Amino acid sequence: MTLTLFPRLYQSKRQIDRYNLDIDAQAILVASRLMAAGAKLGHAVEIHFSRFGLSIGRYRFLADLEDNDGEELPSQLAENLEVTRRSHFTALLRSFLRQNDRSLTDIVTSKRSPIFTDRLFNLMAEIISAHQEKKEG
Repeated sequence: MTLTLFPRLYQSKRQIDRYNLDIDAQAILVASRLMAAGAKLGHAVEIHFSRFGLSIGRYRFLADLEDNDGEELPSQLAENLEVTRRSHFTALLRSFLRQNDRSLTDIVTSKRSPIFTDRLFNLMAEIISAHQEKKEG
């Protein structure tokens, strides 16, 4: 027996009737299935990037830096990554810099500092290569 993560159509219809809601049961079913598919895809992406020692957030961080030739103001990075809480971005940045033997003061005092090393360019090339292999395979 397989446990499904979303209600069956008859269950949705019954709940709609029970709570006297004015919504389409089929639309709920489609939305539920899309949410389940999104969760599975998100999990697959996490597994993929973990093979490279990255989280999804760190990959996005690296991809944004790469788009800007490895050099970007922290405020611009935060805006591009749509990080609304400064503390979350600062934690991500500190973690990244620790891994690359840099300090946050290097970035803040110089206002603009290259932090995308050759090692990181190589890592991105490895990730892109793996993406291509998956597409072709």
